[in-house]
Amino acid sequence: EDSPLVRAIQDAVRVVTATEPAYFVAWAGATDGRFYRQAGIDTVGYGPGGENAHGANEAVYIDDLMTQARVYLQTIGGLLGLNAPATAAESLRP
Repeated sequence: EDSPLVRAIQDAVRVVTATEPAYFVAWAGATDGRFYRQAGIDTVGYGPGGENAHGANEAVYIDDLMTQARVYLQTIGGLLGLNAPATAAESLRP
């Protein structure tokens, strides 16, 4: 949580969703994130919810996907110092 990346995503989740970020340290899938962490590069796993991951009829929730895009946009703007709170995410509102 001391990482600028982690703080930026936490802030973005708060701005976009008006909720506190939910934390967990493991899931059933896999990423290359551990290799980046071993190299000293901060990593975060964040994405949409869905059903039947890596199985038949795998699906993600479109609303979650749009929220994820808003959080990513807000995170990038925050890291680059380009957006005031809530402005970047507003551009993706339906």
